[in-house]
Formats: sequence, C-alpha cells, structure tokens
Amino acid sequence: WNFINAGSREALPDLLRKLNQIDVFLHDSLHTYEHMSFEYETAWPFIR
Repeated sequence: WNFINAGSREALPDLLRKLNQIDVFLHDSLHTYEHMSFEYETAWPFIR
C-alpha cells in the first residue's frame, strides 16, 4: 500500500500506466459528473 499525495487528475494516469493492469477500481473522491467520468474513463482500459 502506498499513499500518493496528489489529485487523481495528476496521479491516476501515470499510476495506471505503471501498474499496467488492475483488478478493481474503487472511486472515492469528488462526486461531480466531470470528475467521476474522468476517473472511470481513465481507469476502464486498465481493468482486466
């Protein structure tokens, strides 16, 4: 487990590229349509 002190717009794309694949994506941040869409659309290609 690692704590990344950054917003998802800054950290999520690089983290997902580094991990290459994920089993689960849990959204637990800002609940605006724009922010949720960004996170889901960014994570979707990396989910096995």
